[in-house]
Amino acid sequence: VGILTERDILTKAIACDLDICKLKVKEIMSSPLIVVKPDITVEDAIKVMAAKGIRRLPVEEEGEIIGIFTAADLVRLVAMAKQKLEEMKG
Repeated sequence: VGILTERDILTKAIACDLDICKLKVKEIMSSPLIVVKPDITVEDAIKVMAAKGIRRLPVEEEGEIIGIFTAADLVRLVAMAKQKLEEMKG
């Protein structure tokens, strides 16, 4: 199991001057898929993403992908936390 990202397309297909229209997904996708369980903390999810150099982290429960935590999600969480702090300060 793997995942295909824009980074895979840019680094493995376009950078190597391959015809992306004729490639099979399995030829350029990132594999194996790195996943976490839903009870992982945000902090630990960030550590996994940083250690593995990835921006998307599928969340798996009982063998099924139930969600994806992304770098964009993290940015939104930080922005929401900052806004709440500012509101509390008044």
